Amino acid sequence: MFYLLWPAILFATMMVSCRDSKSVFGINFTKPDDVKALNELINKVIPPDMVVEEIEFTYSESSSSFSFHKDGAHIIYVDPENNKRLRGIEVNLKTGETGPVQWMEDRPRTYTWVQKGTKLDNFDFSNIADMVNSAVQSMREDSISTAGLGSFSIDFSSGNPEKIMYKFNIQHRTGTQQYGRSVQYQYEEYEFKVDKDGNFK
Repeated sequence: MFYLLWPAILFATMMVSCRDSKSVFGINFTKPDDVKALNELINKVIPPDMVVEEIEFTYSESSSSFSFHKDGAHIIYVDPENNKRLRGIEVNLKTGETGPVQWMEDRPRTYTWVQKGTKLDNFDFSNIADMVNSAVQSMREDSISTAGLGSFSIDFSSGNPEKIMYKFNIQHRTGTQQYGRSVQYQYEEYEFKVDKDGNFK
């Protein structure tokens, strides 16, 4: 299995006295039963004729670092009325509520080329937990501790269902610094790419 050290060292700042307990809720990407819920939460939003370019999983809390939970998803799709423009649907993975990705509506961007994507028919998200757990295990085998899940997206932009690619980062904490009532956490990210059959690239 191959992974790359993310080229930048990132810094997360969290207020020790104000960390919200609800930050632990959402979909735990290491738990197969949690991940299965994505099949209903996401697929019910995607009509059969929607051309999806990417699905990006997000977290709304500033304290989301060092957690394997995600509580939101952005479904990026090709505008059916203008195939040179991308639009987005935001899904709350706690409540199932949906709405537009607001920044894409506020600052619409039209490209000079036709956008590609893939039509999804009841896409199966259930293998995500296996991928994340395999990545975590590979790092631990190399004596690299894991602290949480960074970005996670599924790339459908090739337009070929056989070339779907999962891209995600695993966080490794490297140190802390105290600033009054807040703590700054230093961490590195390791990048993983996995194809639709679960093969790491």
